[in-house]
Amino acid sequence: MLALANGGRFSNDNKQLTLSGGLVIGSRGSFDGYSADGPYGREIWPLPTLGEAQAPGMIDRDIVVNTQTGNRGMRGSIIFNHTSNDYQFANAVIGDGALANVAGQTTLSGDLSRYGGRIFVKGGRLTIDGDVGTNVADSAELQRLTVENGSTLLLNGNVGHIVETYPGVTDFSTALTVEGGSVLRGNATTGRVSIGRGSHLSPGDPDNNAIGQFIIKSNFGFDEGAFYDVDIAADGRSDYVRSQGGAYIDKNVKVLVNTLDPHTSYQNGQTYRILTAGGGVNGMFSEAVLDSAFLETALTRDHQNVDLTIRQKNTGGGDDGHTGGGDGGHSGGGDDGHTGGGDDGHSGGGDDGHTGGGDDGHTGSGDDGHTGGGDDGHTGGGDDGDSGGKPEAPGIFQTVATSDNQWNTAGALSSLAQQGPSLGLYNALLMLNAAQARDAFNQLSGEQYASVQASLQQSGTLVGSVVNQHMQTMFDGDSLTVPPLAMSLVQSPERERNGAWGQMFGSWTRSKGDGNVGKLDSNTGGFLVGADRELSDGVRAGAYAGYSRTRFDVDSRASSGHSNNYHLGLYGAGQRDALALRGGVGYSWHRIESERNVGFGGYRDRLTGITTVIRCRRLQSWATGCAMRRRAWSRSST
Repeated sequence: MLALANGGRFSNDNKQLTLSGGLVIGSRGSFDGYSADGPYGREIWPLPTLGEAQAPGMIDRDIVVNTQTGNRGMRGSIIFNHTSNDYQFANAVIGDGALANVAGQTTLSGDLSRYGGRIFVKGGRLTIDGDVGTNVADSAELQRLTVENGSTLLLNGNVGHIVETYPGVTDFSTALTVEGGSVLRGNATTGRVSIGRGSHLSPGDPDNNAIGQFIIKSNFGFDEGAFYDVDIAADGRSDYVRSQGGAYIDKNVKVLVNTLDPHTSYQNGQTYRILTAGGGVNGMFSEAVLDSAFLETALTRDHQNVDLTIRQKNTGGGDDGHTGGGDGGHSGGGDDGHTGGGDDGHSGGGDDGHTGGGDDGHTGSGDDGHTGGGDDGHTGGGDDGDSGGKPEAPGIFQTVATSDNQWNTAGALSSLAQQGPSLGLYNALLMLNAAQARDAFNQLSGEQYASVQASLQQSGTLVGSVVNQHMQTMFDGDSLTVPPLAMSLVQSPERERNGAWGQMFGSWTRSKGDGNVGKLDSNTGGFLVGADRELSDGVRAGAYAGYSRTRFDVDSRASSGHSNNYHLGLYGAGQRDALALRGGVGYSWHRIESERNVGFGGYRDRLTGITTVIRCRRLQSWATGCAMRRRAWSRSST
């Protein structure tokens, strides 16, 4: 027995390897002699005891591996028992020995057309890219493939050939059995196929998101409790099985629908042929299962065919079945009462295509940035913005919304155009169950735009506080200050009457989340510089400018971003005896850059946006008292 593990390599000059025992890729194991009925094949077989799976070794890819010695009918085995997730075995294999995948993910890409032996998948995944047994001598015994123990076999090619079993009687040379909760995938032509209890027939390649077809040159059957997995492609095709013989469907066999065509509208229903049997369909699938809160399915059959119909559930919507608000106060407002919908038809978009838009394209926002806005930004708004409650005929996605933001976002998504990229997003949402859909609404809502406004207001408050604090100190030189723990009263030196000043500032804030919005963390850091001069006795005025940067993230919505903030303003103050008056006006320009990573079902997108916001601030305050006892009132507004 030859074992190749942990990077070990085999090569020879004659480019042939004839197995009288076994070739083990991975664990070393041991050789326990021969058996006439071994676990990896028929007649006289080597009996290996396999050790724990290890990293695989290699064999030069130009070596042809022969699994039959011609000596006393002995046959060799190739056993894969390794830990790799992508082991490539590109060698040609001939003879009628045995191939077994016990552990690891193995791809056979060499020439197997002259290999007529058994194939076992006892663990892991085995992928065969190419034809198997298409160029071997006719035999009365079938070439058998067995998939068991929850493993997976992926076939891409022709497996077997037509043989004459009796004079004038032909059959196909292969028989494939899937049992023990295992999975058969791929695009292949093969002989008879049997799918056992708990096991799956799933045409296509999930790694490439590809639709598949099995052509079965004999009879075909689903045992009780088996599954048929069906995907729908972007070109309108579906997974499909065509049997030249009969199709036998036992009790409680379910069709599982996993993906939809992103370019086809399901509002009026679509029908797909998923099975044809030339020898007739015997029995029927118990149901078609779709883990969706928004779709329903139906199965129909005639003598030779089974069809699957998928349609959107009827929620009793408006004239066209869409929900989107309107003048009557239905949820989801812009000025015309519709939720979302951007110029380019992207999800829920405003002018920049972002989901759920108000004037700036942000989800759920009215003119003042509040969630769910009408003209005055109140939730549920129509023209007057008054809360009109949830409409009697909700959009398809609103049927599972549980918060205001989800409701408004779902309303926008329910009215997406049934074509182009918008339809792709719409159909991705259709495949979600209720909990998944609510998570998708939260991701698509763009709620962080509204939440960030509060952080920017905090940034403006910091600027106002810095300016106000500076104005409070402009006349400190005119009052009698008492140093802490002073033993005597000493007048402070007279302050410079004309000069510049600077101040750094910063803050960290957290806005708690609730059932409607996620928690937002933000931090701001920046500086201000300014200069002022005395205009007359007790009166000073000046100007300031500055920069700050605010970073924010909403982890629960996979949203983050930053804002570059530029500040400019004027201020002035006057003091007469114990009375001081202070005031100012300032502008802040915020350039907000944000991104959201949206992912649900089979849909993935990275949404970015740049928004500019301009704010004006007014500062007013008065104070009375002396340096030892001060009472003050101040107000700032945006």
